[in-house]
Amino acid sequence: MKVLIPGGSGYLGSALVDALLAQQHEVIVLSRRPQSVQAPSGVRVVAWDGKTSQGWGHLAGEVDAIINLAGASIGSGRWTKERKTIIRSSREQAGQAILEAVDKADRKPAILIQASGIGAYGNQGDRVLDETASRGNDFLANVTEDWEASTAPVEQFGVRQVVIRTGLVTSRSAEWIQPVLRIYRWFVGGPLGSGEQ
Repeated sequence: MKVLIPGGSGYLGSALVDALLAQQHEVIVLSRRPQSVQAPSGVRVVAWDGKTSQGWGHLAGEVDAIINLAGASIGSGRWTKERKTIIRSSREQAGQAILEAVDKADRKPAILIQASGIGAYGNQGDRVLDETASRGNDFLANVTEDWEASTAPVEQFGVRQVVIRTGLVTSRSAEWIQPVLRIYRWFVGGPLGSGEQ
């Protein structure tokens, strides 16, 4: 299978690329900084601006699947008004670019897997939630709703859209974990609580 991954050079994308290669799939990664991507052998890295289909749009007609992971990190820096705008617009613009590329493709991919997050549900306490649960009404919930909606119209082109809502993804190389580990190394960390502390 041939897979196109916008945002595939990030933390989650890198792990996904490795998993796809292990299963003998062909992988193309779209990156805003292709020169800095250290992709495994066999991965094609293509430049894009994160906003349009210019220069790469033809690839949508050459792949079997698109996995959209594109968007500014929510874990980098404080959520200032400016940062919130970047987080939201980076996801919406990437989704619109993907939609434009699929629309123009003569041969459509079979599936578009759209990344999203459990922030869609907001804070609903200790309730067990599934995809039928009501949405939250905070910043992250609104961002995830817009992110999912940005590629939803692909279904009008006969392309199946699947949305994955991940929770906090972690490993030793996760961007957010180093400051947290530092606290524990200084013996001031404690048990993780309910989030209400």
